[in-house]
Amino acid sequence: MHPDGHGVWTAHGRTVGFFVEHDRGTEPLSRVVTKFKGYEQLAKRKGHRMAVLLWVPHRIREAGLLELMDGLTFPMPVATAVHSDDPAAPIWALSTHPDYRLALHELPADPGDADWVEDQGDDHDPLDAAGVDEFGDPDPDNNPPR
Repeated sequence: MHPDGHGVWTAHGRTVGFFVEHDRGTEPLSRVVTKFKGYEQLAKRKGHRMAVLLWVPHRIREAGLLELMDGLTFPMPVATAVHSDDPAAPIWALSTHPDYRLALHELPADPGDADWVEDQGDDHDPLDAAGVDEFGDPDPDNNPPR
């Protein structure tokens, strides 16, 4: 596993850890998807289910990735977005529900027992805050399409 980046974003009372794959459109889409093996192994071994973000150069590439991932399941959230000036904006589409766009802080992420995530209190449910259910699926009643 060799991510192009890793980050922790805090906004609106939520902290989300993530890995970034910066896609420049130079590799076949199938090669991009095979990179998930390392993230899957990390999630299964360590319990770190931080989002894997695919930052792609254009909508056609994003549509191709989302189509390729349709029906695939991953132990961690996978989201795509087209390069933009504001990666924290509601531009991220989860592979499980590509019709919804979420802001960076709304993405589901479970860092397992990582000690770098601040305690957000016993009553804080990041899935409720993100408008998704326990499987990371958007709740249409709580999160209308954008």
